[in-house]
Amino acid sequence: MSDDQLDTDQVDRIQNRIAAAREQVKRRLVGQEQVMDQVLAVMLAALVGFAYKSLTGDGIEWPDDDPPPDGWGELSADRGKR
Repeated sequence: MSDDQLDTDQVDRIQNRIAAAREQVKRRLVGQEQVMDQVLAVMLAALVGFAYKSLTGDGIEWPDDDPPPDGWGELSADRGKR
């Protein structure tokens, strides 16, 4: 056998290492899928909570339609002229 050829035992060991590496990757991916499912569930719960508070009137409050009081929102340069 020449140096650039592998015998059957070496090929079997390489194939076993590749199979073991594939199993590790599969286990890691399954773990990541579970984490992503949990993250998505928390995000969905937060979105539902925000939407509920917004729709019941306890969350987002819009400004009144009344005009602002005198001097409200003027530029600081305009204030010095008075």
